[in-house]
Amino acid sequence: MKKLVNIIAAATLLSATGSACVPMQFVSVDNYNTKQYSEENITLENLISSTYCLLSEREYSDNAGNTFNAGGYGSSFAFRQVDGYSYLITNQHVVGEFEQNVNGNIYNRDQVNIKIIDSKFDNNKDDDIPLEIVFESKELDLAILRTEEKLNFLPEKNLQLSSNLKYGEEVYLVGFPLGMFPSVTEGIVANPGLYPFHYEFEDKLNGITVPNSSRKVLDLSANPGNSGGPLFVKKDGQLYWAGIISAYLIHNAGGPFYRENSGLAIAMGSKTIKSIADYVIMNVDDYIGECKM
Repeated sequence: MKKLVNIIAAATLLSATGSACVPMQFVSVDNYNTKQYSEENITLENLISSTYCLLSEREYSDNAGNTFNAGGYGSSFAFRQVDGYSYLITNQHVVGEFEQNVNGNIYNRDQVNIKIIDSKFDNNKDDDIPLEIVFESKELDLAILRTEEKLNFLPEKNLQLSSNLKYGEEVYLVGFPLGMFPSVTEGIVANPGLYPFHYEFEDKLNGITVPNSSRKVLDLSANPGNSGGPLFVKKDGQLYWAGIISAYLIHNAGGPFYRENSGLAIAMGSKTIKSIADYVIMNVDDYIGECKM
């Protein structure tokens, strides 16, 4: 399997949270154009139409043959269409942990079925869209999925964030909080990845070295179900994809048994995600069947 080598990427999730790369050639985009947008008329409604609710259902087993099932909801972003496949981006933890520790007993993930649904209240299973797992990285908390179904995509220009995020910039989180309904949450950039400390984490399986600088801190409200949802920033009156939400910070200032959403969320920057996703899509045959665990 081809490896991603020395990618400067985002990394380790902060604690207490809820829930020289090979030069890349341009990946031609042949979007289905189920909706025709121009850069000038992208609206929050357009962002919602390119964001999808996911349901993941997993089966785990231990060495003794004991099994249990788990599942959950999350959000995803329609990234691009290549060679007849629609590719989506989400968090790896939305797909499902590779293993679970239950009362000291380790259960490994044997099977996962992940699909697009309308919401947790979806009673019509006929329009669910099954998804194929292309890439997963636990260390990056990143997953790439695909389907042959037609999805809604944003123009390529709105995926190209030309400048870094800045303190106080206006951002929007799109997703399905609690798996209930599509929503948009407004906030600001609290810290654009300029931390007083530096560390790296290595995803040895995929050959990726990851510093923490691509983790952005946002002052906005995120909830379970928002994970994997896209973040957009407003620059010069235009909306640009800035990353995906991966976690929110919880505090216990009220005592050891008190847990409350701090209002701070963590996002992985879109530039890093785009570099990884474009590479994986370009070399998709090297990943299908190998990065699924």
